[in-house]
Amino acid sequence: MAAEGAALTKELAREPSVQQASSYWTLRSAPPLRSDDRRQALVLARIAGNEDEVARVDAATGSYQRGRNVAPPTAGSTRFSSQHGTWLAVVPSVEPISRAGERLVHDVRSTPAPFETLVTGPSAELVDSRDSIFGSLPLAAAIIAAVTFALLFL
Repeated sequence: MAAEGAALTKELAREPSVQQASSYWTLRSAPPLRSDDRRQALVLARIAGNEDEVARVDAATGSYQRGRNVAPPTAGSTRFSSQHGTWLAVVPSVEPISRAGERLVHDVRSTPAPFETLVTGPSAELVDSRDSIFGSLPLAAAIIAAVTFALLFL
């Protein structure tokens, strides 16, 4: 398990958009980063982007600002992990419904990961809604044009 964990961390660190990657296996077995049975551990990565857009990242291992642990885990931190995986709460310092919020969603989603990554929240909903609307716009315009043509000339 240790070899796979270290390899995953090194693989993530080689990605162009990742500025730094650390894990239980690369930090000399840091206890707060692993599960009690030592079969799972947290891998943290710092992605390229504007650090001023993120106020804080909350995780099962505590809270982080600018890549540094600023608060230890609390009883509430357990909500960030389950038997199926873990999640992080990226707390933006920018208005969620803004270009900066959209940029943050794109930065997080475009970061390569060897596992499925999902992004939710107001900024992600805005990005997804826009993509859905503008993705369907050409089809809607074609339908309107066809119906108009049929009504006018048939």
